[in-house]
Amino acid sequence: MVLGGRERILFVEGAIASLDLPLYEHLFPGWSIQAGGSCREIIQMVSSLQRSPDLHWITAAGIVDGDARTRTEAEGLEKQGIFALPVNEVESLYFLPGIIRTMADWQARQLSLSADTLFGDAMRDGITKLASPRVQSHLAAANTEKILHRVIQSKSPSRSEIPNAGSSIELKVNSPYRDQLDVLEKAVEQCDWETLVTKYSVRDSPALDAISKALRYPDKSTYQQAVLGRLRDDADALKILRTVVSPPPPLLPLGTP
Repeated sequence: MVLGGRERILFVEGAIASLDLPLYEHLFPGWSIQAGGSCREIIQMVSSLQRSPDLHWITAAGIVDGDARTRTEAEGLEKQGIFALPVNEVESLYFLPGIIRTMADWQARQLSLSADTLFGDAMRDGITKLASPRVQSHLAAANTEKILHRVIQSKSPSRSEIPNAGSSIELKVNSPYRDQLDVLEKAVEQCDWETLVTKYSVRDSPALDAISKALRYPDKSTYQQAVLGRLRDDADALKILRTVVSPPPPLLPLGTP
């Protein structure tokens, strides 16, 4: 905290895993990272603090998982001081194509191997793990559940409307499952890892371990720790990540033009 300045607190969704905290700190320097619970709870906390700036020395903002949100939904959150990640979960940031390429280059230098081969093997093995109909159905259903939850919530009557809603409240919504599955199947067919890692909860599949092992790491946790090391020592790697995340101005590092 700068003397005479305001403390900047960034509330993040859910609990903060041991590997999430340093990643958030790399992405949002100058912010104190705090677990904030659910998306709704983060919105309430940020809104409450923003309504009374003269009563405290805190600048508050929030960050939530992408969770298959549309651009319109993300922009709506930004107006409330909440930034939605461009991936379904923060863990996916470790496995963006540019970061995988960076780690392939690093491992190639350490092990005297071909970076192109390591990267190609990682992409092939990761996508192969998403090729089974069972895995694809699971990932498409996971996105559908998140989307339906928000749609149903938006269509539910308000508290003031409930007394006049009658004994039965009917909500009719279209299922996005088929659309979600079609996009996923096409991405797998075209070997489009960028779409897969940004739009789907790939952490709930064997793909991340497969990629990590193809890059000669024993598991995804070891790989993620290695990524954090590169982000600390390699400015270009951090630039790749920040270019993809592209937070709105309130969350940019101090001094950013």
